[in-house]
Amino acid sequence: MTTSAIFIDHHATTPLWPEAAAAMQPYGRKVLPRHESDAVLAAATEKIARLVGAPAGSITFTSGATEANNLALSGMARAATGMRRDILISAIEHDSVLEQIPYLQQAGFNIRRIPVTADGLVEPSVVEEMVSDRTLLVSVMWVNHEIGTIQPVKEIAAIAKSAGAHMHADATQAAGKIPVDVAEAGVDLLSFSAHKMGGPQGIGALYVRPTPPVPLARIMQGGAQQPWRPGTLPLALAAGFGAAAERAAQTMAENAAHRAACAQAFLSALTAADIRFDLNGAARPRLEGSLNIRFQDVTADDLLLHFAREMIFSTGAACRNGRPSRVLEAIGLAPQEIAQSVRICFGHGNTVAEAEEAATRIAQFITQQG
Repeated sequence: MTTSAIFIDHHATTPLWPEAAAAMQPYGRKVLPRHESDAVLAAATEKIARLVGAPAGSITFTSGATEANNLALSGMARAATGMRRDILISAIEHDSVLEQIPYLQQAGFNIRRIPVTADGLVEPSVVEEMVSDRTLLVSVMWVNHEIGTIQPVKEIAAIAKSAGAHMHADATQAAGKIPVDVAEAGVDLLSFSAHKMGGPQGIGALYVRPTPPVPLARIMQGGAQQPWRPGTLPLALAAGFGAAAERAAQTMAENAAHRAACAQAFLSALTAADIRFDLNGAARPRLEGSLNIRFQDVTADDLLLHFAREMIFSTGAACRNGRPSRVLEAIGLAPQEIAQSVRICFGHGNTVAEAEEAATRIAQFITQQG
């Protein structure tokens, strides 16, 4: 990315907060005695746990949310006994959840996909119809990674609990951006990641409810500093994660207002230029600054190719590698409509002026194509 490029895909990653970079710096080369490294990890864990309303002892560090999602679903499946062999998964989950389905099925589990509305929302009443005394786990993403819709996690968790099932939420796009409280929401397992909230890449976390304990099994073996995951913890990354979590908690409302202002400026500039577009997914509840836009007069590939050196945005999750968006398919868009859709998400790395400039450039290109 050149210095002049405008980065408008904060769903993909976010710029490192200065506080996170500073917190990491002392541990890049320095080797600490065990008691000192333990103190650094404890401080970082406390900040991360506080962000999601959890006790520090309930946090397990992972390499990111992808690993956390795998540990949550596969770990619970490995620990399962008895007749609960149904797992409910929303149709618009991240690939790190959806691509576990074949392995869970091979292990004897019945995977039931929870449909979503045309706005990309999971309806609690639908979940209530699907859960039963055979349900082991319900997994629903808190904020969608492509269309930004915010799911009614608390209501869904209550329904899961009423059937004796556990609740997992992928909060990768939620933690640090909107209030997340695992106790208040009734969540048993929560996945999230540092680099989506201004922290370093390569580290994430899984919250596992400690009381009453959630039945979970390791999916990797070996010695460990943590109960659910083997391996030596990356001290610098953990310190950076903790600092980012603290900064995100302190500035959450301010950042949300800033993202919303950027998105509004972007849409207003498109409207002023008479560009025809539609938003995919519900306008509310939606993460501030998150836009999945379908342009009626140009394809997403044309936009990405033209602006490859000027602006960074995408057609969806990076893990799809150019394949059609499962999320947009799930909300009922036709192949042509999917081909016209791009994902844009503003964040703390943007200014309102950048948002207006991005819209102006896109509008000029679309106008020229006509």
